[in-house]
Amino acid sequence: RTAKAQREDALRATMSAHTIEYAKSNRATCKGCGNKIDKGALRMGTTFESAAGYDMTQWRHLACAKKPKKYLGADEIAGYDSLKPTDQGQVRAWWDDPASFAAAHKDAAVADAVAAVVDADAQSRAASAPAPDQGREGGEGGGEGGGEGGGE
Repeated sequence: RTAKAQREDALRATMSAHTIEYAKSNRATCKGCGNKIDKGALRMGTTFESAAGYDMTQWRHLACAKKPKKYLGADEIAGYDSLKPTDQGQVRAWWDDPASFAAAHKDAAVADAVAAVVDADAQSRAASAPAPDQGREGGEGGGEGGGEGGGE
């Protein structure tokens, strides 16, 4: 091998590696948007050596990930072959046009997030509101009973 080829191999070895997989839990936070990555969602991992000398992986939603320049196609990214065919199609769509893919999928994610907040707010209000019977009996009935008890 030539010296140039050896330098290129060494450079490739120090570059970050990428992985596409289904999220194993919902504990990872997307480094792109800052939101949690749901269990089972497609995610892109970028693994690199930290300053301390150990490997670290930063996860992103597929829609938040940047297209790695070191690959010729999505099928070269580790984990691609392990995906379901429909998800491979999503990865190819992301690869072919990351901006359009991100716009379509981030809109859906925003809509889901808004729906979750609205649902949580509705549940919170329902939990803090008094039951209909308690409000009437405790307020009106107690006033009448107090008047009768005070007259004796």
